[in-house]
Amino acid sequence: MNWMPGVVVLVVACVTCASLGLTAGINLNPVSTVKYVWDWNAAGSWVSGIGTFFAVIVTLWQVRRQQERERPQLAIQQHFESKTYTLILVSTGLVPATVFGASLSYDDDKTHLDLAHHLSEDSKLPRRLDRGDAVTLLELKNVSFSMLGRSIIRPALNELEAHGVKSAVYGEGINQSYFDRLNACASREAKLIVKTAHNAEEFAFSKEAFQALLKYAIDDEYKLAQEKCESWKADARELLGMLEDARKRSIVTISEAE
Repeated sequence: MNWMPGVVVLVVACVTCASLGLTAGINLNPVSTVKYVWDWNAAGSWVSGIGTFFAVIVTLWQVRRQQERERPQLAIQQHFESKTYTLILVSTGLVPATVFGASLSYDDDKTHLDLAHHLSEDSKLPRRLDRGDAVTLLELKNVSFSMLGRSIIRPALNELEAHGVKSAVYGEGINQSYFDRLNACASREAKLIVKTAHNAEEFAFSKEAFQALLKYAIDDEYKLAQEKCESWKADARELLGMLEDARKRSIVTISEAE
């Protein structure tokens, strides 16, 4: 707001120059203009009104700024490498922040996943954070990383199942279109939503971590589909073996009868 005094001075200067120009023009050209002499008392009222107007603006701006300063503020730090992901929540505001929960929003904000079952052991909520305090909200490694990935992809799997789309089809093998739809989900972005006592803070979730979470989950789903296909093949081989044994026994029985 260092520019505010300059704006006020500029407006006052413009009004003053306009008044002087009007007064000079009327007095120097009395024939072609209407005779009118500027009332400087009225000019003072105008200047006073403009000053009051800007004073109100400055006051409102200061009130708004004070409210912003008194609002809890949070920041996040994210670290991702291979199958390890850590998310740290830091209080950066002047006043304490009370964190009640966190969720992941994705699929164009149509899906919200509560992270209550994936939080680290040290991040028991609700949690009060003073200025400078930090808490490790998520600390995922190997199994816990895969579990979150499975939770993220679960709504997409349920939707495919509801439409009768399966990962593998008996007699045909792996359904590639099924996995094409899952891979399309991995290209989207996610947001971390932290619920506090005052409002909900939104942060951009690491795109690399989100894609890795979905990739591992999709790979697990692909392995399950492969195992299902191998199981079907094994059942088919067993059935063929049983039929072959039955055929051989029938041939022996016929030979003996003859």
